[in-house]
Amino acid sequence: MFSYNDFSKSKYIDEYTYGHHQEVKRITGRLPGAVSLHFFDNNNIDVINKQLTDFVLVETAKIYTYPVKVNGPERPLILNIMRDIFIEYQYDKREPKVQVSYLNGLVINHFIPKLMTNIDSYFKYLRDVKNIGKNYFPLPESTRFD
Repeated sequence: MFSYNDFSKSKYIDEYTYGHHQEVKRITGRLPGAVSLHFFDNNNIDVINKQLTDFVLVETAKIYTYPVKVNGPERPLILNIMRDIFIEYQYDKREPKVQVSYLNGLVINHFIPKLMTNIDSYFKYLRDVKNIGKNYFPLPESTRFD
């Protein structure tokens, strides 16, 4: 007897593809389409992280004396932002590859200001700590009477 469980594990459906369909359905709350399957693909998430890292390297090399290498956002955070952007901009009438590139750009534009602000704050902190000096916080005087 043929059942759905037999079909889902058959050689015609790759387990990764089936699992990816289920993950995209769970993330978006809708049946996955061509755009959502490509947009939420692990390779696409890696591409977004690489573009963020490369952008920060180039921009920090221009601003500071040396480039700063950052790790991309954690997977749950980036998936959350990707989901929000996908839900807001999913109905654009473009080809799937063009639409995925557009959505990737929106995700990157969301993260860039936050990353650059955090890096700038860190460098200001380092500058302030360096300029404080040893006597900024004087040692307390003893109140003990001998």
